Amino acid sequence: MSSRGRWLGLTLAVALFSGCAGACDGQSVLADARAGKPHAMIEAGEWGDPPIPSSQQQVPSPREAFSALVPLLSAAESHQRLRALEALRRLSRRFKPLYRDQFPGTFDPLLSDDDPEIRWRAAWGLGRLELSSPALREAVRDPVDRVAERAVWAVGRARDDLALGLLVGALDRGDRVAQSAVLALGRVTSEGWTEPQEWRAWARERGLESPAELPRDDEPVPPSSPGSEESEESEDQPD
Repeated sequence: MSSRGRWLGLTLAVALFSGCAGACDGQSVLADARAGKPHAMIEAGEWGDPPIPSSQQQVPSPREAFSALVPLLSAAESHQRLRALEALRRLSRRFKPLYRDQFPGTFDPLLSDDDPEIRWRAAWGLGRLELSSPALREAVRDPVDRVAERAVWAVGRARDDLALGLLVGALDRGDRVAQSAVLALGRVTSEGWTEPQEWRAWARERGLESPAELPRDDEPVPPSSPGSEESEESEDQPD
C-alpha cells in the first residue's frame, strides 16, 4: 500500500472512531440518523464495514440500522432521500438476506422518484441484490437513458425472464441502453448474440416484442445464483 493509501486509511479510521467512541454509542448514532443528520446517516450505512469500535457499549443490529433509515426514503427533500438511499444501498450489499427477507420492495417506490439520480441509484441497488420487480421492469422504459440503462442492467443481473420483451424494446434506445440490453439479454437467456440486430432476429423468431403493458406479479424475482456476482470494481462506481 502506498504512503498516501496508508494515510487515507488512518484518517478514515480516526474519523470513524472519534465520531462515536467515547462521545456516543451506536444507539445515539441511529437516533441522529432517524433525525436526518447527514453524518449519522452515513455512519449507519457503514454499519459492519469497518467493524464498530470495540469501545462502544451498545452496538445496534443491522436490522435496527435498516429500520432507522427506511422512513427517510419518504423525506420531502430529495437530498435526504438520496442520502438514505445511499446508506441503505451500502447496507443491503453487506446484508443481502436481511433486505430480501425483512425489507423487500424498499427500493421500488424510488424507481418512480422525481429525481432521476434517485431512480438510477435505486435501480443500481436492486441490481447489486440481483432482485427484480414490476417497478424495476417499468424503469426499463424510463425516459432518462441513464436510468433506463441501469434498470436494464439490473433486470439482467436478476435474470428476470419476465423482462425479455422490454429488453428487446430497449435495443432501440441510444447506444448505451442498447448495449446494456445486449448484455442483459445474454445473461437472462444464456444465448451468445453480441449485436442488437442479432437479438432482434432472435426475438422475431420467438414472437417477442416490448409489451404494451408490463407483466405484474406480487413477488420480487429471487436471485438465480446467489454469490455469483460480477466484478464489483467495474460495476460499483457511479458514472
